[in-house]
Amino acid sequence: MNNQGSIVNIVGVGGRTGNAEFAIGGAVNAALLNLTKVLADRGIKDGVRVNAINPGAISTDRLEIRIKKLAEEDGMAFEAASSQMAEQLGVKRFGKPEEIAAVVAFLASDQANYCQGTILDVDGGQTKTL
Repeated sequence: MNNQGSIVNIVGVGGRTGNAEFAIGGAVNAALLNLTKVLADRGIKDGVRVNAINPGAISTDRLEIRIKKLAEEDGMAFEAASSQMAEQLGVKRFGKPEEIAAVVAFLASDQANYCQGTILDVDGGQTKTL
């Protein structure tokens, strides 16, 4: 395939597993995963690699706000709320933005030249589906 470029969609683990609290977001994420596969199929002909990453809980301002809210609601320290949330998600820790960036860089590089329609869960083991 003559490589004309690379697309890396950043989606989210909610597209793989249903959750009543994330019904709309999960449906949108599932659609984006499907779109990744469709564009990857088209990309073979056009020379564009299309792949996706499903991040789990990543240490961002958004996650920090969720943890602070949990801590306030349950009357606990931030660290305790953070540990509780990680445990509920089934992970040892939250991911770091630079870990997601490294996977994006890999999928966009020539080292991933054989990846087409690949969907990587980068979630610390949170996703239990196949």
